[in-house]
Amino acid sequence: RAMGQLVIVKTDADSKAALEGVEFVLMEKETGKEVERLKTGKDGKAVSSLLPIGTYENGTFKEPITYVLKETAALEGYEKTEEEWEIVFSYQNDKTPVIEVVKEIQNKKIPEAPGTVKPGPKTGDDTNWFLPLLALGVSAGMVAGLLYYRKRQKKA
Repeated sequence: RAMGQLVIVKTDADSKAALEGVEFVLMEKETGKEVERLKTGKDGKAVSSLLPIGTYENGTFKEPITYVLKETAALEGYEKTEEEWEIVFSYQNDKTPVIEVVKEIQNKKIPEAPGTVKPGPKTGDDTNWFLPLLALGVSAGMVAGLLYYRKRQKKA
């Protein structure tokens, strides 16, 4: 009987660079049962084990099994794809041992929030001096008042 094998190719949407460490789950659509968890390697690829492609009745192909592929964990700095893909291995004949389906999926980098400004080099100093000067003035006034009070106490 023919078997199916899923090959996931995960790349950056802009640079087309391979993305390592992206995690997926493959489930049977009809039952919702988890079939396999996959994680992309350095080449951005994840390859499933051999999977049954359909149901058979009296030794002949009856109907295909539909699988659902979901991304479970994106790479840091990338948006997780919420899309789900249906995977169906097209039966050809019993002479084809493995039917391969290649699913190319791209991730977009998380854009920087608008309005966020990266701190650049400080060329001028715009420190607000009002509060420190006010505090210094109040402190000096308190010290002067205390000295005046003590001096008056000694005279009396």
